[in-house]
This record gives sequence, structure tokens and C-alpha cells, in this order.
Amino acid sequence: MLSHIKTRAQMAEALRICEQAGDTWHAPLIRAAMVGDIRFTILPPGTRLPLAMLDMPRQLRPLLVLAGGDAGGLATPHAFPQSRRLMRWAGFTILHGAGGEAWHYTMAAEVALHARRVLIVETSGAALPAWIALKAEVVPGTPGLVFKVPPGRPAHPCEAPPPGARVQ
Repeated sequence: MLSHIKTRAQMAEALRICEQAGDTWHAPLIRAAMVGDIRFTILPPGTRLPLAMLDMPRQLRPLLVLAGGDAGGLATPHAFPQSRRLMRWAGFTILHGAGGEAWHYTMAAEVALHARRVLIVETSGAALPAWIALKAEVVPGTPGLVFKVPPGRPAHPCEAPPPGARVQ
């Protein structure tokens, strides 16, 4: 699991496994962490980050928090006990309710260099409106982006692999 990776060797192995499995979208975050540009952590549904991790004055490198949980009912703000706190903490938010692409995460790593505190919420298309509403309620002035599935396209997440994908 990416959330337990600490060393550059572990990051390199995680990068190899992700790319081998077809997960190329997270690769830019792993690479940025490997070279020391950012710190990033993955926050699974139902878990909490230690508050010391969010104490930015004590940290030299920017932090990107990826709250993940696309599938099923795991993607709602209620599944993340710190959703409101993380929204207030973030200097930039990315609400991601579409298929991941490497450029989305390259951009996120670059934004982290300037904003220092970035929250990415990986969610389902069905739960995306709840996250948008939470951001509007808690931090309407915080800059951010929303990635959503264009009209007429299949919902996210999609149960079937995309055309041309090889499932092993």
C-alpha cells in the first residue's frame, strides 16, 4: 500500500508496480516525492492523519494529501473523519471525480510547490457533488479545480476496463 512507503527504494518499487499495473496517473506524485520536491500521503476512507503531519511551519517540503476512495459508498465526505479539517488546511483543493490521467497529478505536484498544502479528493462521479458542496460550505474562497466526467461519457468509476487495456 502506498501509504506505508517511506524510502526512495520503496518509492521506486511502488512506481514500478503501479506502472506495471497500468496506474500511470499516480507516478508523477511518486516521482516528485522521490526527488524530494514534495511529501505526499494517501488517506484511505475511515482513517485520520496525525495532526503533526499537517503542521506546515515545522516542515520544509510541501505536503499533498490524497484522500482516496472511488468505489462504492467509500467516496463521500462522511467517509473521511477529517474532511472539513483538511478542506480548511488546504491552500488548494482538487476534487477528482473522473478517470485519472498523469497530467492531472503532474499539475497537482507543481501546484503543491506554490500552494504548499494541497488536498486531492479521489471520488466517484456520484459523490462528487457532495464534495463540491462541502468545499462551497467550508472554504468557498480557497482556489481549486474539479475534474468530472464530461456529459455523455460513462460514469466514474467504470467497472469495465477501457478499450485496449490488458487485464492480467
